[in-house]
Amino acid sequence: MTNILLAILSLAYSAPNQKPFKVHSVLSGGHYYEYGLNFLGWSPDGKYYALEHVQPDYGATACPLALKLEIVDATTDRWAKGSGYELSDSEDYRDDTVVCKYNSLVHIQAEFRRDITPLLNRLSIEIGNYTSPVELKKKESMYQFLVNGDSYHFEFTSENNNDRAWEEDSGNGYFLKWTQPTNISIEKGRRRESVFSYDVHSVLVSPKGNTAAFIIAKSSTAHEGSQIRFMSNGTTLPSPKSVETNTDSKMIETQ
Repeated sequence: MTNILLAILSLAYSAPNQKPFKVHSVLSGGHYYEYGLNFLGWSPDGKYYALEHVQPDYGATACPLALKLEIVDATTDRWAKGSGYELSDSEDYRDDTVVCKYNSLVHIQAEFRRDITPLLNRLSIEIGNYTSPVELKKKESMYQFLVNGDSYHFEFTSENNNDRAWEEDSGNGYFLKWTQPTNISIEKGRRRESVFSYDVHSVLVSPKGNTAAFIIAKSSTAHEGSQIRFMSNGTTLPSPKSVETNTDSKMIETQ
């Protein structure tokens, strides 16, 4: 991922204990576009989780701020009803000067959070109700992590080939599946337009310990240049009783 700087930052406008993900995609000529993802929280039963997509600098408009809500049903890996609400900044002119309605991420986020509160309450999603991402051990396409002493294994592969130009790889998909204790597919390689690379960014297990959210970073291209955005897969964790805790396959070493 040439010319892409990936960082996990704490933002001043975030609620306590939030750990937003923020990406800077650096383009030629010194321009850059930022995409962020705030993990808002889980419902107590681990069924739903909410993500806040942040798009603070994109497009030709003088007021580019935009926030979008994504709510995932982790038991089905589908969007919940009401997911997709979006709030964008708007511009006006005063004495030939462009004036933005919100003008800052702090202001637009405050209204966005007020707007989505009824929906979050309906699904019992609590902002801040989540734990830190698990520590991932990786060897090639295989990953492993521990939850309360139980070992979980999954495999992540992408159709892309970094030796080819993005034009040839554009539109690829990725495959995500549990490999222990049983082979259960989570993502079956659905192709997405203009996307040429995927990577596992983080895995967050619900506080109840029965579901997980996979945060996937996807690299895509548009007329502005290369970009990284985030997406997510929700899944039910395999039963801890069936997970091998004393397995012949040793812990994967971190690369």
